Amino acid sequence: MRSLIVELGKSNLADFFPSLNRIDPNGRRRQTAVYYGQLLVMIDDLVNKRLQVREKPAGDLIARETDVLDSLLDIFEDREETMFIMEHIKVLIMDMFLASTDSISTTFEWAMAELLRHPGKLSRVRAELEQVSGRDNPIEESDIPRLP
Repeated sequence: MRSLIVELGKSNLADFFPSLNRIDPNGRRRQTAVYYGQLLVMIDDLVNKRLQVREKPAGDLIARETDVLDSLLDIFEDREETMFIMEHIKVLIMDMFLASTDSISTTFEWAMAELLRHPGKLSRVRAELEQVSGRDNPIEESDIPRLP
């Protein structure tokens, strides 16, 4: 996923000159297709494993938890109600993975960039962190409720 996101974020000559799109001068479309294919194989494996678990009799399952994938598979199995197909499930799962990964890292990068642009706020953040966790100590999850 990281490689796919990095590849999608790179500049592409064809973005500036659409007539070059067919020849893919930077190889972005070709490389993106490779990463996209690898991600689809991983998701396909995940879905197939879940389908195998769901095929087991209810007595064989030990307190199976229901998650988003199970809910999507439930909808898929109720074909009378929807035109949902397995490819929709795989693409939705991939979108969730990519969106969560990209949005978290992007938000973090933006926050750090804003702190660098505003040195006064950066020093306040540093002071708050030192007050809660001490100087040169890593922030622990247990420190989070004490951070303003």
